[in-house]
Amino acid sequence: MPLRNRLHQKWLAYGAYLMALAYVVVATALMAAKHNSFETRVYDFARFTQAIWNTLENGFLFETILYRSILGDHFSAIVALAAPLLRLVPDERLLFLIQALNVAVAGLLLYAMFRRLRPSLAPWFLLAFFLNPALHEVTLFEVRRIVFALPFLALALYALSQKRRWLMLVGLLLALLAKENVGFFVFMIGLYLLIFERDRKWGAGLMGLGLSWLVVISVWVIPYNNPSAGGLRPTSAWRPGERLRDVYYLTVPPDTAPGAYSLDVVVYDTHTQEVVPFQAAGEALTIAPVLVQRGSD
Repeated sequence: MPLRNRLHQKWLAYGAYLMALAYVVVATALMAAKHNSFETRVYDFARFTQAIWNTLENGFLFETILYRSILGDHFSAIVALAAPLLRLVPDERLLFLIQALNVAVAGLLLYAMFRRLRPSLAPWFLLAFFLNPALHEVTLFEVRRIVFALPFLALALYALSQKRRWLMLVGLLLALLAKENVGFFVFMIGLYLLIFERDRKWGAGLMGLGLSWLVVISVWVIPYNNPSAGGLRPTSAWRPGERLRDVYYLTVPPDTAPGAYSLDVVVYDTHTQEVVPFQAAGEALTIAPVLVQRGSD
């Protein structure tokens, strides 16, 4: 067999795995370098890391930076699967590797699906997938919840192409645990089955599943894990005896005179701008004393 043909056969046999390995190595290295340069953020990466670690310690996906579960922002229960791995390798940069592996596995599943249709073009399809700027914008920014859904969505598409409905359902159910808006994807898969494959049973079922999941998670589950809803729950929605948590960051102006201050809370009517007095404390409720000191140069 001529050398050119042998190389072509090797490319078809091993090219996909080499590209996947290269993506994992490069993506992990780039994210680790970004983190080592202090360019990852507290609000996302630090909270995710602490919440995953705390899953085996103090509470399921609970973090103490905002002192609540990260499920109060988006429903991403599947990230808890990384907790045992983080326990074995207690280095937050492990999450970069896990994220890159999610992308690589998704790419290989899509490659397997495409290879059945166009074997000679399948490696080039995979190369385009790994070089997609839109993919880099997500995966090279920080650890993103939606990336945990990619291998399961790819599995669902692969099973769909093979007409293996139950395997498709398993992939979609696992993907739903990555983020609530995956419900839209499930709905669209159902719509495809209904219109193009005339499968009313699976089509209508997946459409109902996607919409129901999106509504239940967005309306009940996320607010339950974030009682304050980031300030989106007005006082008119509060119930007697209910405890709400919310976090506010206060900046002390640099020209503030040193001394003792008090941190007070005032409630007012948004329509009349009039102060609503507390039953026992009057117009203002003192939360805590604050001592301002001049820092050393």
